[in-house]
Amino acid sequence: MRAVCLSALLLLTGQSGADVLRVDPAASPGGDGSSWGRAYDSLHDALAAARPGDELWVKLGQYVPRIPSSQDATFLVPAGVQLYGGFLGNETQRSQRDPDSFPTELNGDDFANTIVTIGGNNALIDGFIITEGMADGSGAAGSRGAGVYGDNVSVTLRNIEFQDNNATAGSAVTLEGNAASPSIIEHCAFQANSSGYAVQVEVPVTIINCTFRNIGSGSIQLRGAVTHSVVGSTFEDHGGFANINVNTQPGSFTEIDGCIFIDNVSSTAGAVRYFGSGTHELRNSIIRGNEGTASALGSGGVVDNLLETSDSLLIENVLFTGNKSAQGAAIRKEDAGTLTVIGCTLVGNESVGAVGAGMSVTGTGPVLIANTIIYGNIAGGNLDDERESVFVGSSASVAADRSIIEFLGGSTLLGGIDPITASLSADPMFVDADGADNVFGTADDNPRLSPGSPAIDRGNNLFVGPFVFTDVFGQTRFIDDTGTPDTGVAGGIAAIVDIGALEFQGTTPSDCVADTNGDGQLAPNDFNAWVLAFNNQLPACDQNGDGQCLPSDFNAWILNFNSGC
Repeated sequence: MRAVCLSALLLLTGQSGADVLRVDPAASPGGDGSSWGRAYDSLHDALAAARPGDELWVKLGQYVPRIPSSQDATFLVPAGVQLYGGFLGNETQRSQRDPDSFPTELNGDDFANTIVTIGGNNALIDGFIITEGMADGSGAAGSRGAGVYGDNVSVTLRNIEFQDNNATAGSAVTLEGNAASPSIIEHCAFQANSSGYAVQVEVPVTIINCTFRNIGSGSIQLRGAVTHSVVGSTFEDHGGFANINVNTQPGSFTEIDGCIFIDNVSSTAGAVRYFGSGTHELRNSIIRGNEGTASALGSGGVVDNLLETSDSLLIENVLFTGNKSAQGAAIRKEDAGTLTVIGCTLVGNESVGAVGAGMSVTGTGPVLIANTIIYGNIAGGNLDDERESVFVGSSASVAADRSIIEFLGGSTLLGGIDPITASLSADPMFVDADGADNVFGTADDNPRLSPGSPAIDRGNNLFVGPFVFTDVFGQTRFIDDTGTPDTGVAGGIAAIVDIGALEFQGTTPSDCVADTNGDGQLAPNDFNAWVLAFNNQLPACDQNGDGQCLPSDFNAWILNFNSGC
């Protein structure tokens, strides 16, 4: 009982063994970090003194690793230690810091191979600028991870700006080896990191709400036989390799969700290249204005090179617009894995080659296109047949279910699309797919559906996955247009999903003006609906088409009702 009471007393008094150690480069030597007046003057000394659970509060300023006195100099963060930047030097609570106003910079001075080395699991780094690492040495630690390097560890990196780091691979962050728990990279900005991919990981990782801009080569490389997630992140103005290169092993799972890829140029994929093996999902994302420059392999959007029949890629609720490449400007599918495309819109993509402006499918793995619009894509051959929208190679198998594909069923050179159920080639009636500037892939594009679109309430709810709640512009999915007959598959859900990545949010005007409640039938309750419209001056009140709501519209409603629809 005495031991239990003692433990409780320690918890109540906060004596858990964890300390806050403060660091101020202008402090007098000999401090122990217990207060700002007794702060460490060296970040190296504070890290050496820290124990698991300790917090290091680091005052604004520039810190350069000096130990050891060679290019191997690095800040070694022990296991379980939490490193926070953004302090002015008078705070009594961590919440008072402001990293934007009081920048704290860890600078490699274009000399250190790795600015920060993670020394054990559960370390945390939050609120720093990490810049000018130069991993041009030899070996793993010497050539990878110029900003942050970890081997067989899990770490949390949060609110960090990675700028101007250079390495053979993982120029900003490299996490390799094995780790039982996932690392987290959250609210970080990657700018102008060059040579190898900015982030290279083979341990489990979740990357959340990060931005990647002006990366000299690839943004992220995912490796290993583990689970990776990239969520809510933006990739813009990138050049070099694939923006995200998924180069994983059997047993891996990757999820890319809610991301935006804009104005990137890549030798392979402007957005994502899948290579190797595993199970993969790309959903709820926008891929616009990207370019793949390689004639043999490139795509402005996604390249699928999954090798084995057991591999699979699901692309769901994604907008592809204004992307360019030699072939397969939005999606390029090769090799043996299974590809499923659900609830997507591919519009205004351009293939320099003769075919496959929307999709190019040349691999042996089966492809299903469901609830998807592929329309208004332009191939260099100007063939005006199915090959312009989707090129199907001689060994490929492509089926379309409840989709709208321009030129569907037209002449094909080799294979062709099998329209399983209720697919058609009709104009989907976009509002303004290339926007006011008449250029696809720019911010003013509006590929939403207009009233009367054949895509409205025509999809199959059974295809919609459990992680799709909105369309790609953030509007609610499963909106019932009472002015359009339901021709899709409900699957137990009251409203039927639209075809494509954008859900129509309005009501298609009825051709039967006397049907004032919009239920598709003429019945006495339409009179009650007209009275309601009259009393509230609603558009349904105007039955004679003069643009006004007047008592004379009652007589017009009687005439329209008696005439039927």
